[in-house]
Amino acid sequence: MKQKNKCIIFGGGGFIGSHLVKKLIILNYPTTVISLGKAQNNNNLKDNLNKIEYLEGDIKDDKLLSKIITPDSYVFDLATSSVPSTSAVEALNEIQSHIRLIEICCKKKVKKIIFTSSGGGVYGNKKKMPISELNHLQPASPHAIGKSTIEYFLDYHCNQNKIPYVIYRISNPYGPGQTPKVGFGLIPTLFANVLSNTPPNLYDQGKAVRDFIYIDDLVDAITISFAKKNKYNVYNTGSGTGTKIIDIWSEIKKITSSNLEPNFLPKRAFDVKKSILDISRFSKEYKWKPKINLSNGLKSTWNWIKSK
Repeated sequence: MKQKNKCIIFGGGGFIGSHLVKKLIILNYPTTVISLGKAQNNNNLKDNLNKIEYLEGDIKDDKLLSKIITPDSYVFDLATSSVPSTSAVEALNEIQSHIRLIEICCKKKVKKIIFTSSGGGVYGNKKKMPISELNHLQPASPHAIGKSTIEYFLDYHCNQNKIPYVIYRISNPYGPGQTPKVGFGLIPTLFANVLSNTPPNLYDQGKAVRDFIYIDDLVDAITISFAKKNKYNVYNTGSGTGTKIIDIWSEIKKITSSNLEPNFLPKRAFDVKKSILDISRFSKEYKWKPKINLSNGLKSTWNWIKSK
C-alpha cells in the first residue's frame, strides 16, 4: 500500500485538533502534532502519543516551522491563542504568526494548507439566513477580523505560489474532550456554570441564535474532504440549524438536573444576533450531513464530563 502524505497539525493538542488526530491515525496518515504543552500533560492525546510524532512548540517559532514543515505534506492550521472576548490584545501578533506559517508552507511547496476559520464571526450580522459562502465578510470582533485577514493572506500566497488550500468556516463545535471552562465557547461555559453552581450569564437576554456542530460530525467533514481536489476553497461546516441560547441552557439544565436560574444581560458589542450556516455547498459535493442532533450531543458531552 502506498504511503500516505504526512499530516502536520498546528494546534493538534486542542479540542478540534486532538479529535482530528485520532481520526487521522485510524485513516493511517503519518501525523505530526505541534502544540504548546508538554506531551505528558496533554490528556486529549495521552492514549495516542505512541502513534504520532509530538513536538512541543509555538507557531511563532520560525526555526521550528522551517525544520518540521516538509514538501508534499498536509499542513493543518488549527492554532489559536485567543477567543472573541480576549482577542483585542492578541489579534495582530496572531495574524502575523499565521501569515509567516503560510509563507513557509508555500516556500516548502506543501501538498495543501488547511485552515479552520470562524463560521459565525467572519460573516457578522446578516438579515438573511442561512448564510452562504457567497456572503461578504463583515467580522464582528477582533478574533473574527483576525480569521478573515488570515483567509485573505492564505488566498493571496497560495495563488501566487500555486499551493492548494481549503478553508473550513466552522460554526460552534462542541462535544467530549472540550474542557468545561468559562469564556471558551457557550456550551463549555454553561457546563462550567453547572459544575461550579454559578448562575450563567445569558447575553442578549438569551435570544441570540447560533449554529452548533458536534465534534465527530466536524471531524468527519474535514477528513472526507481535505485530501481531495476541492471544487471550492471555502466551505461552511456546521449543522445548518439555529438554536436560541436560552434553549441551549434549558436543555443543559434538564440534562444536568440543575436548579440554576440565569442572569439575563444586554447584548455585547461583538456578539452577532443570529448565525446559521448554509452547508449546502459542502453537503452536495461530499454527500455529507451531520448525524448527531444537539440533544444527543449535549448528553454525550455531559456523560464525558461526569466521567472525568
